[in-house]
Amino acid sequence: QLLLVSRGGRTRQITNGDELTRSLGAIPGARLVQTQMEVLSLSEQLMRVASSSILVGVHGMALVYSLFLPWSSQRTALVEIQPPRPRSKAGAGMAWTSIFANIVEPRGVRYSLCLGMLAAQPVDCTKCRCSPASPLDCNVSIRVADIKPEVVAAVEWVRARRP
Repeated sequence: QLLLVSRGGRTRQITNGDELTRSLGAIPGARLVQTQMEVLSLSEQLMRVASSSILVGVHGMALVYSLFLPWSSQRTALVEIQPPRPRSKAGAGMAWTSIFANIVEPRGVRYSLCLGMLAAQPVDCTKCRCSPASPLDCNVSIRVADIKPEVVAAVEWVRARRP
Protein backbone atom coordinates (compact mmCIF):
# COMPACT_ATOMS: atom_id res chain seq x y z
CA GLN A 1 0.00 0.00 0.00
CA LEU A 2 1.21 3.49 -0.93
CA LEU A 3 0.07 6.07 1.63
CA LEU A 4 -0.07 9.69 0.45
CA VAL A 5 -0.47 12.02 3.42
CA SER A 6 -2.39 15.23 2.70
CA ARG A 7 -2.56 18.18 5.06
CA GLY A 8 -5.83 19.78 6.06
CA GLY A 9 -4.31 22.97 7.48
CA ARG A 10 -3.43 26.11 5.59
CA THR A 11 0.27 25.42 5.09
CA ARG A 12 2.36 22.77 3.37
CA GLN A 13 -0.60 21.54 1.33
CA ILE A 14 0.21 20.04 -2.06
CA THR A 15 -1.55 22.45 -4.38
CA ASN A 16 -1.46 20.06 -7.32
CA GLY A 17 -2.57 17.15 -5.15
CA ASP A 18 -5.24 15.95 -7.60
CA GLU A 19 -2.68 15.66 -10.40
CA LEU A 20 -0.25 13.90 -8.04
CA THR A 21 -2.94 11.49 -6.83
CA ARG A 22 -3.92 10.54 -10.40
CA SER A 23 -0.31 9.99 -11.39
CA LEU A 24 0.70 7.95 -8.35
CA GLY A 25 -2.53 5.95 -8.49
CA ALA A 26 -1.60 4.82 -12.01
CA ILE A 27 1.70 3.24 -10.93
CA PRO A 28 1.52 -0.52 -11.56
CA GLY A 29 1.73 -2.53 -8.36
CA ALA A 30 0.87 0.41 -6.10
CA ARG A 31 -2.44 0.63 -4.27
CA LEU A 32 -2.74 4.32 -3.43
CA VAL A 33 -4.49 5.45 -0.26
CA GLN A 34 -4.71 9.19 0.40
CA THR A 35 -5.42 10.40 3.92
CA GLN A 36 -5.41 13.40 6.21
CA MET A 37 -3.92 12.18 9.46
CA GLU A 38 -5.48 14.96 11.54
CA VAL A 39 -9.01 13.63 10.92
CA LEU A 40 -8.15 10.15 12.24
CA SER A 41 -7.76 8.98 15.81
CA LEU A 42 -4.23 8.16 16.92
CA SER A 43 -4.88 4.42 16.70
CA GLU A 44 -6.33 4.82 13.18
CA GLN A 45 -3.27 6.83 12.13
CA LEU A 46 -0.89 4.16 13.42
CA MET A 47 -2.87 1.35 11.78
CA ARG A 48 -2.94 3.22 8.46
CA VAL A 49 0.87 3.57 8.48
CA ALA A 50 1.51 0.07 9.80
CA SER A 51 -0.48 -1.37 6.88
CA SER A 52 1.51 0.64 4.31
CA SER A 53 4.77 -0.10 2.56
CA ILE A 54 5.44 3.40 1.26
CA LEU A 55 4.73 6.75 2.90
CA VAL A 56 4.70 9.95 0.79
CA GLY A 57 4.15 13.42 2.22
CA VAL A 58 5.29 16.98 2.72
CA HIS A 59 7.90 17.66 5.41
CA GLY A 60 6.12 17.84 8.75
CA MET A 61 5.07 15.92 11.84
CA ALA A 62 3.04 13.32 9.92
CA LEU A 63 6.29 11.90 8.54
CA VAL A 64 7.32 10.95 12.08
CA TYR A 65 4.84 8.11 11.58
CA SER A 66 7.46 6.58 9.27
CA LEU A 67 8.72 4.98 12.49
CA PHE A 68 5.62 2.79 12.35
CA LEU A 69 6.10 1.49 8.81
CA PRO A 70 6.45 -2.32 9.05
CA TRP A 71 10.20 -2.08 8.36
CA SER A 72 11.13 -5.08 10.51
CA SER A 73 9.01 -7.51 8.45
CA GLN A 74 9.21 -6.12 4.91
CA ARG A 75 10.90 -3.53 2.75
CA THR A 76 9.44 -0.06 3.22
CA ALA A 77 10.08 3.42 1.84
CA LEU A 78 9.58 7.09 2.66
CA VAL A 79 9.34 9.81 -0.02
CA GLU A 80 9.57 13.27 1.53
CA ILE A 81 8.54 16.48 -0.25
CA GLN A 82 10.30 19.56 1.09
CA PRO A 83 9.69 23.21 0.26
CA PRO A 84 12.78 24.88 -1.21
CA ARG A 85 15.28 26.46 1.14
CA PRO A 86 15.27 30.26 1.15
CA ARG A 87 18.00 32.00 -0.76
CA SER A 88 21.04 32.31 1.45
CA LYS A 89 24.79 31.88 1.44
CA ALA A 90 24.16 28.18 2.13
CA GLY A 91 22.52 27.89 -1.27
CA ALA A 92 18.98 27.96 -2.55
CA GLY A 93 17.23 24.83 -3.68
CA MET A 94 18.86 22.57 -1.11
CA ALA A 95 17.09 20.42 1.45
CA TRP A 96 16.21 21.98 4.79
CA THR A 97 17.06 19.09 6.97
CA SER A 98 17.76 15.39 6.87
CA ILE A 99 15.79 14.59 10.01
CA PHE A 100 13.50 12.03 8.38
CA ALA A 101 16.37 10.38 6.51
CA ASN A 102 18.14 10.08 9.86
CA ILE A 103 15.05 8.48 11.40
CA VAL A 104 14.36 5.87 8.72
CA GLU A 105 17.63 4.93 7.05
CA PRO A 106 19.11 3.16 10.13
CA ARG A 107 16.03 0.91 10.03
CA GLY A 108 16.62 -0.04 6.41
CA VAL A 109 13.77 2.11 5.08
CA ARG A 110 14.47 3.46 1.59
CA TYR A 111 14.47 7.27 1.72
CA SER A 112 13.94 9.73 -1.15
CA LEU A 113 13.75 13.51 -1.09
CA CYS A 114 11.91 15.60 -3.66
CA LEU A 115 12.06 19.39 -3.57
CA GLY A 116 8.78 21.15 -4.19
CA MET A 117 8.11 24.69 -5.32
CA LEU A 118 6.43 27.42 -3.31
CA ALA A 119 2.79 27.86 -4.24
CA ALA A 120 0.31 30.65 -3.63
CA GLN A 121 -1.72 30.61 -0.44
CA PRO A 122 -5.51 30.56 -0.52
CA VAL A 123 -7.01 34.02 -1.03
CA ASP A 124 -8.80 33.84 2.34
CA CYS A 125 -5.61 33.09 4.25
CA THR A 126 -5.17 36.34 6.19
CA LYS A 127 -2.94 34.84 8.89
CA CYS A 128 -0.55 32.96 6.58
CA ARG A 129 3.08 33.98 6.79
CA CYS A 130 4.19 32.47 3.50
CA SER A 131 7.24 34.08 1.97
CA PRO A 132 10.46 32.90 0.33
CA ALA A 133 12.12 33.59 3.70
CA SER A 134 9.63 31.34 5.49
CA PRO A 135 8.83 28.47 3.11
CA LEU A 136 7.65 26.06 5.82
CA ASP A 137 4.67 28.41 6.18
CA CYS A 138 3.79 27.99 2.50
CA ASN A 139 1.94 25.53 0.33
CA VAL A 140 3.95 23.56 -2.20
CA SER A 141 3.51 22.11 -5.62
CA ILE A 142 5.59 19.23 -6.87
CA ARG A 143 6.44 18.41 -10.44
CA VAL A 144 4.97 14.98 -11.10
CA ALA A 145 7.91 14.35 -13.44
CA ASP A 146 10.23 14.79 -10.43
CA ILE A 147 8.41 12.69 -7.83
CA LYS A 148 6.89 9.88 -9.88
CA PRO A 149 10.25 8.23 -10.73
CA GLU A 150 11.14 8.29 -7.03
CA VAL A 151 7.85 6.64 -6.10
CA VAL A 152 8.18 4.07 -8.91
CA ALA A 153 11.68 3.22 -7.65
CA ALA A 154 10.30 2.87 -4.12
CA VAL A 155 7.52 0.55 -5.34
CA GLU A 156 10.04 -1.60 -7.22
CA TRP A 157 12.38 -1.67 -4.23
CA VAL A 158 9.58 -2.65 -1.83
CA ARG A 159 8.40 -5.44 -4.16
CA ALA A 160 11.92 -6.90 -4.50
CA ARG A 161 12.92 -9.63 -2.11
CA ARG A 162 14.97 -8.81 0.93
CA PRO A 163 18.63 -9.71 0.41
